[in-house]
Order: sequence, then C-alpha cells, then structure tokens
Amino acid sequence: MRGRHAPPFRAAARQMETLMRRSQFTENEIRHLLYEANTGVSVAEICTTSGISLRTFYRWRRRYGGLARPIRESAFF
Repeated sequence: MRGRHAPPFRAAARQMETLMRRSQFTENEIRHLLYEANTGVSVAEICTTSGISLRTFYRWRRRYGGLARPIRESAFF
C-alpha cells in the first residue's frame, strides 16, 4: 500500500514548518531599521512606522547589534 502513510521524516518536517514562522522583514530591512536608530531616529518612531513592537526591535538589536550600516543587495551582483 504505497503512499498511504507519509515517512516519519516528512511528517516531522511538515510539523516544523507549522511551528516556525518566517519573518515578514528581510535581514536587510531589519539592518536598515537598526541603522536608522543609529542615525538618531527615535526607536518609538521606527517601531510605529514599521509596525513592530519595542520588544521585537530590541531583540533584533541584540541579534544584529554590531552592524553599523545595512548591506546593499546590489553590492553582491
């Protein structure tokens, strides 16, 4: 009876997809928001205009903290 049951590794992969969410912001967009904060734009204003919470902003700052400037995507091509 082929195809009746999914192999266990496929079921586990499907379950991981439902558990982990993807960010609606790319890494470059996150770095740009952090760069704006470094240039003097208030964190509250950045969070309001981009629709993120303060907690998310500070989590991103902790994760990407040492980066002064956003990476230009066109620089790699």
